[in-house]
Amino acid sequence: MKQPFRTEETEEAKKVRVDKRVFALMDAALGRTRSDAWLGDMRVVEIVRNSLAHWDNRQYRLERFVIMPNHVHVLIEPLPMEDAGPKPEYYPIPTIMASLKGYTARKANRLLGRTGAFWQDECYDHWVRTDTENARIRAYIDANPVEAGLCTYADEWRWSSAHEELHPNRAGLEARSTTA
Repeated sequence: MKQPFRTEETEEAKKVRVDKRVFALMDAALGRTRSDAWLGDMRVVEIVRNSLAHWDNRQYRLERFVIMPNHVHVLIEPLPMEDAGPKPEYYPIPTIMASLKGYTARKANRLLGRTGAFWQDECYDHWVRTDTENARIRAYIDANPVEAGLCTYADEWRWSSAHEELHPNRAGLEARSTTA
């Protein structure tokens, strides 16, 4: 993706600007191509949320998430595998995502009485390399429902980590998260 040259811009600032653009384009593409908004069904949202919670602090640390009507954003930090030996090996992100997507697709399809693909094949994986980048991505995830016009403030969107930080007693989902 070609970005305009800015003489006063540092390499890191340019990378942040380009990364923001890639995130925005990916978000827009996912929103446009997904005509079936199954995530608008709160029962399906609960399946996704419970599955995210189930593996939190087991295979990854769930840093941020937001479940939108037609897509999901997650920021995870893979954890070391239990039997990794002296040099820790971490749970691979493709394995984590395949597990999350496979499980939630089967449960949601069964619930909705449908078969076939539930999630799109592609996903946008991105390694976070700096604290600045981490903060930017966290803010992007939190702001997603606000930018989409679904709420005024990030913590108002019930299906997000921003909401859960301010409202920790969310409809009993935490109690059921270990059954995912």
